[in-house]
Amino acid sequence: MAFRTPADIDALKRRGDIHGLINTLRNETFVSLREAAAKGLDSAPEAVEALIEALRDRHPRVRAAVAEALGRNGDSEGVVPLCESLADDDRDVAMAAAEALGHWRSGGAVEAVMRFLAPPLRGEVARYVQAIHALGQSRNSIFIPVLERALDLDSERDVVRQAAKRALDEICAARSRSMGQERAAPGEEEVGRLPGAETPSWLGMLATHTCSRNDYARMSGAE
Repeated sequence: MAFRTPADIDALKRRGDIHGLINTLRNETFVSLREAAAKGLDSAPEAVEALIEALRDRHPRVRAAVAEALGRNGDSEGVVPLCESLADDDRDVAMAAAEALGHWRSGGAVEAVMRFLAPPLRGEVARYVQAIHALGQSRNSIFIPVLERALDLDSERDVVRQAAKRALDEICAARSRSMGQERAAPGEEEVGRLPGAETPSWLGMLATHTCSRNDYARMSGAE
């Protein structure tokens, strides 16, 4: 059967034809069909090997779809390959990989990211910065320990530390918004502390657009 539209791929998924979807992902010429096939394999454990292979697809749309599928699939075999995709030349692919890794709530994903990025990505600083940017864009607090470590790199890696600081601030701001729950901003004398609070509020952190390392540490453990 010759496939011509993503709807044909959807038909394969409805029939549960995992072999047909894998074959399309591996061999189809059209980008849109490989992309649709990847999306159709997000709940198929037997497709993990094919998805990992497809992280090297020549087209970034397919690689991004594959990263998303691996994240939803949840098989731990996908963690290390997704770490490598954090440094993909295409930003959308790198961000998709970061978001996919965020699906693993255990420490395994964080440890894998740390191993992959040290010592900065085997000297490839530009790709290291790309990976850090992707982690920040994910807005996922599980990556705070990775980004904190990047802050401690030596002075020759200022560009990396700056990227890590921006990424941490992005996570902090996102966390502040979610925990602030649209409360009205406190008065100037109260910024950083809500009435009766023992620690600075997330809303106060958002108001200053900065977080201390203690703030990051609290967020990485707060769910």
